[in-house]
Amino acid sequence: MGWRERTTLAQRSWVRLFNERATEQVVVNLEGESPTTVQAIFDSEFVQLDADAENSVADQLTRVDLIEADLPRAPEQYREGDSVFVPRTGTTWRVTHVERDSQGMLSLILTKGAGN
Repeated sequence: MGWRERTTLAQRSWVRLFNERATEQVVVNLEGESPTTVQAIFDSEFVQLDADAENSVADQLTRVDLIEADLPRAPEQYREGDSVFVPRTGTTWRVTHVERDSQGMLSLILTKGAGN
């Protein structure tokens, strides 16, 4: 088992151990590809603080965190306009921003898609 496989296994174990109740299956729809169902952490109340602002501005955002190895294309290919469907809520979300960390996780910042 190589480094990437071990890292992915560790990430999945971490998600199960610490976020079991917070994880759920979501359907990621990427432009030009078939929809992919993946396990994710869906956070509809994520707060982002802009510490560089003179008066510290906070935004409430919706985001979904995914393990990069579970996705059908390279993380740098994700872009605005891709979508995520959350079966539990019946809501389709549009990706407005993509954030990568250095640990193999991908965060998609979302806004409600058309028709929701």
